[in-house]
Amino acid sequence: MEFNKMMEREYDELIKERLLPHRFKLLGIYLSIGSFALYIVSLFMAELPDYGRHMISKVVLLSMLMVSISKEKQEDEMSRSLRSQSYMLALVIGVLYAVFQPIINFGVAAMVQGSEASFEELPVFATFWFMLFVQLGFFHVMKKGSA
Repeated sequence: MEFNKMMEREYDELIKERLLPHRFKLLGIYLSIGSFALYIVSLFMAELPDYGRHMISKVVLLSMLMVSISKEKQEDEMSRSLRSQSYMLALVIGVLYAVFQPIINFGVAAMVQGSEASFEELPVFATFWFMLFVQLGFFHVMKKGSA
């Protein structure tokens, strides 16, 4: 009997989601907006070294991740289910984006530039940013739809 209780406790610990407290969501939102605006401005600044732009892009991704893995005010089974569904959709859409967008870019470049067009993969930042943006968007829309 004691063994069954111990196994149930272990199982509960394994499946329990480890999320950041809700207060990190607001911090992540402010950091995301500020760092993304700074990233856009840095694209037009020629004197900013590449490592500065890379550091800003990392802050953008980490702050969006912070928003993504922070608890809701009322965290329940429905919000956990919606979070899981939004992660699955973001993964599928992100992979499709990473596969087909370079092909589309190459096709357009070939039509415009002709034989000078080259095939280029998407930057990691663009792919991860897109996946986090899709996850946050779907989670928000599904949460509002279920209310």
